[in-house]
Amino acid sequence: MNAITKLAGAVLLCLMAGCAGGPKPGEDVEGFMVIDVETAMGNLKEEWTLSDVADSVWYLPLETTDDCLVGNQPAAYWMKGRVVVTANSGKDCLAFDGQTGRFLNSIGHVGEDPEGHSGITPELDAGSGWLYFIRHPNSLQKYDVEGHYLGKLTLSGMELSNCDLELADSLLVCHIYHVPPFAGENKLFLFNARGQAVDSVIFPWAEPPVVGKQMVTIYLQDDSWDRLILEYTDKSHWVWALDGMEVQDGRMTYRPAFSDTLYALSGNKLQPWVALHTGKYRFPDVEGRTVTSGYSDKLVANRIQVTPENIYFTCELDTYDEQELFEGIYDRRSGRTRLSPASHEGYTDDLTGFMPVPRRYPHGVQVSLIEAYKVVEWLDEHPEARSNPALAGLAQVKEEDNPVAVFVRYK
Repeated sequence: MNAITKLAGAVLLCLMAGCAGGPKPGEDVEGFMVIDVETAMGNLKEEWTLSDVADSVWYLPLETTDDCLVGNQPAAYWMKGRVVVTANSGKDCLAFDGQTGRFLNSIGHVGEDPEGHSGITPELDAGSGWLYFIRHPNSLQKYDVEGHYLGKLTLSGMELSNCDLELADSLLVCHIYHVPPFAGENKLFLFNARGQAVDSVIFPWAEPPVVGKQMVTIYLQDDSWDRLILEYTDKSHWVWALDGMEVQDGRMTYRPAFSDTLYALSGNKLQPWVALHTGKYRFPDVEGRTVTSGYSDKLVANRIQVTPENIYFTCELDTYDEQELFEGIYDRRSGRTRLSPASHEGYTDDLTGFMPVPRRYPHGVQVSLIEAYKVVEWLDEHPEARSNPALAGLAQVKEEDNPVAVFVRYK
């Protein structure tokens, strides 16, 4: 779900303690993998380019008509041969043909009628091709990618006003956000395919030192919308960011914000699965989030993604100012780690010579979007690219058009 939708006044008080006393870097103990980032920082490699992680990339302009205008801050998903586009504004969730870019159908609609829902940003089950839209207070409206309504799922004993949802097979996991200073349960709630509560899972957290204080304002750290700064009457602060919950390599995973450890759901427990050993670069879990500057020599992990072959991760130095980004890849077979400087814009496209490509889950075919006006501006600055056969489909893109879909086939 898009971060702006999730903010909506909701702040989660969720942290974790470090992995001190655990396995040494490089060890794999009953599936728990520890990656030695501290050593890798002293042996940096050249920056990754797209060809290091992907076999191919191609670009597809999406049809632009009055029936399929994409709203602001859109996101795209690849489902059953279609590009499914969601946004925080504009019309309903939209589906485009993955070969031609032609608009095929809308999916769902906001409304109070029996098939309506409360927002236009769904949760997606890529395996089944189903999309779930929240219907307040505690229901999900289910559609397929062709726009057919498949019924309503009501979650027993749950209110879905401020939450994150993730689906895997027949399991639905609900993660509730809580606004400081109000206390909330540090649990993930599990439901079956009929909406019946089947269990709850305690997740790791540490109580912030601002609990019980009077909050006076909330503001953004920067234009990325990734973090909120909470300020209290005594001038103290708390830095909030979204936790991560997604299915990776067939497992439901959870990573608390600012945490260097990725957890995997196993039965009714969250087990540590991957940890980044940062050593002298370790960012202090609690103290580091009570200020809005400093700790420029400490690393904050902001991505850990697991595929069958590799573990991809990003972390940054000077997280409150320069935000110097690094990307690493850990080979699960050899245990080798490669770390390099990285760009926040994504990978340099050395396969077609076009704009940087955003990072997505690095497995199979993934799709992202580039706004049309950015495509036009880039082509105007690089007129020689118009003769590039790989970019021929972009020549007719206009500034007011729908975004261009970017397909990447990862190695």
